Amino acid sequence: MSYDGLRGWLGSFYATHKGPKWLPVETLYKLSGYESKQSNFMDSLIKALDKLKETETPECSRVERYVFTKDENKLRVVLERWSSEY
Repeated sequence: MSYDGLRGWLGSFYATHKGPKWLPVETLYKLSGYESKQSNFMDSLIKALDKLKETETPECSRVERYVFTKDENKLRVVLERWSSEY
């Protein structure tokens, strides 16, 4: 995938998964190597996920939907290729 930054990392990260899982946002922050404050991470995360929903995104990484828990501490991402199963 030719995306850079957080969008590229998220696309590659989820492309290696077989299905959606709830993941702590803090874990994603640490794994991603995001270089700004954690307080900025949530905005960047949402923007990156929204960009991964675009039709130009390769099918292996295209996000159909995502949802946060009410406290916004966990995230569940569903890729389009998983949508028939989840």
